[in-house]
Amino acid sequence: MERSNLPADVTGFVGRRVELVAARRLLGVARLVTLTGLGGIGKSRLAVQAAREAAASFPDGVWFVQLHDLDDPDLVANEVCGALGLPGEDAGTPADLLIDHLYGRHALLLLDGVDHVVHPCALLVDTLLRACPRLTVMVTSRQALDVPGEHLLVVPAMPVPDPGEPASAARHESVALFVERAAAVTRFELTDDNRATVADLCAGLDGIPLALELAAVRLRAMSVEQITERLHDRFDLLTGGRRSLPARHMTLRTALGWSHELCGTHERLLWARLSVFGGSFDLDAAEQVCADERLPEWVILEVVSALVDKSIVMRDDAAGGVRYRLLETVRAYGAAWLDRLDGGQTGELRARHLAYYARAARESEAVWSRHGQEKVFVRTFVEHGNLRRALAFCLTAPERADEGMELAATLWCYWIGCGFLAEGRRWLEHLLAVDPTPSPQRGKALWALAQVAFAQGDAEPAESRGKRPLQCVDSYRAWAAGEPARAIELARASLRIHHAFGDLVGVVLAVEMVAVLLTEWPGEEPCLEAAVLQGAATSIWETAGLPQFGSRHANEPRRECARRARTVLGEHRYALALSHGRGLSQGRAVARALDEGHPARPALTRATQLTELVAERST
Repeated sequence: MERSNLPADVTGFVGRRVELVAARRLLGVARLVTLTGLGGIGKSRLAVQAAREAAASFPDGVWFVQLHDLDDPDLVANEVCGALGLPGEDAGTPADLLIDHLYGRHALLLLDGVDHVVHPCALLVDTLLRACPRLTVMVTSRQALDVPGEHLLVVPAMPVPDPGEPASAARHESVALFVERAAAVTRFELTDDNRATVADLCAGLDGIPLALELAAVRLRAMSVEQITERLHDRFDLLTGGRRSLPARHMTLRTALGWSHELCGTHERLLWARLSVFGGSFDLDAAEQVCADERLPEWVILEVVSALVDKSIVMRDDAAGGVRYRLLETVRAYGAAWLDRLDGGQTGELRARHLAYYARAARESEAVWSRHGQEKVFVRTFVEHGNLRRALAFCLTAPERADEGMELAATLWCYWIGCGFLAEGRRWLEHLLAVDPTPSPQRGKALWALAQVAFAQGDAEPAESRGKRPLQCVDSYRAWAAGEPARAIELARASLRIHHAFGDLVGVVLAVEMVAVLLTEWPGEEPCLEAAVLQGAATSIWETAGLPQFGSRHANEPRRECARRARTVLGEHRYALALSHGRGLSQGRAVARALDEGHPARPALTRATQLTELVAERST
């Protein structure tokens, strides 16, 4: 009898070095290794290659059993007997025949594609492992067998190029696979001209090997650019696989449909509903957005776990806790099913998704000014994809324009403080254009847009953005126009309003504006008061966040104030005044900055006294 029946390689095996090493390691330490993963992810090819490379470790043979097409679950043992060449006429059950044959043999049994016969396979494998102490079994399935001693190897999608880095494309396994399969179809080559497009295609297909191979076949009739442009319709595009492929792999839709058929009613429903998320999500979000009377909140955890087990949902261990995600191809399949469900569920689920993340954004805004910047950044950054999806929903649903403006404006601290000025401005401008009707939400969006524009160095008049307290922006503009008296008047007006509303960021921005404007008047006294206010602002920023949110443009007045004050006072006296200001409470700092009369005169009396204090401390 032959010692192996592994199928020969017809096309080259590409990549998967990390997974091969992991599989070989597990075969050396475990008696049951199960490769799990999404349909079309390459489990079978990886298992066969791992078995081929490990064959020398199994002197009594490596045996491959194909179970994908088995219709009757009661015939699993018979199918294994047939693959091993055991006669079916012998007395005893097929399981007994297998035990008699495999007992004492140091062999590897590879059961491929057990998805639809998981239960009988699990019983058979458990029986064989208990009876045959030298036997090792490797299984490919979309879910675990859940047998004692089972070791799982989750097969991921192939690595894809990072956005905007096409130069690195050739180093990625997904690109290498696509190029090799494409070359067999059309003599395709990766060039400088098509490198970026190929990188986008591989990333758009999530690095799923089946999808990449189907895309390569499409090159017979289309260019790689045309294929990439049509990825929004990937299930109709990626059809017509080679005739030798199993039926479940002839199209991308049938590959995902196979996984769909293996799911229960609750699992299919949750899969569809999870498609409303963009990027990753946590369990609380899934419960709040997806639960209703058909899918109660208390079953969500169990159903999510089942979808993870079936390789539909990916689990990520993040710093803030466990998160989940769908590959874009899996998400698109779920979205198509959600659209087919009765009752307009897509719009309803998108509205729930919007409400959940709008509430999260309001909570983040509330803690931003209370030593919560790092927490806000971490949470908002990880939810960036969901926030984009919620904002995009508002753009496509005009009746949600106010909610979209509210959300985009509530994220002002994230746009400005975390380096997303251009994106924040784009969302605000697009949402403001949807509905020009005056509303509180529009007013807040206009205010946020002015703050974002100011941080970008755009001091467009506040009047063009609305009547919310934007005097600080106008103050900057008046200062730039050589009108310091009007500028300080506007800065103080802004300060009064922001202080009344408890807007800490607005307060500190206005205090810093008053400080730099004081340096427009001659003499030491205004510069001393400016340095004191700068010190107070520095103390406030320790609560509000990074000074001027790290914006190069918005930080210019702060730098100019420091430069002028140092020039007039000298480094030592400037540092003493700054230190004095840091000791002021917020209320006292606001009171000093708001003292009115001649624009610089409010500071003069205090500054004269401060001059004497500085002189005393200097000596």
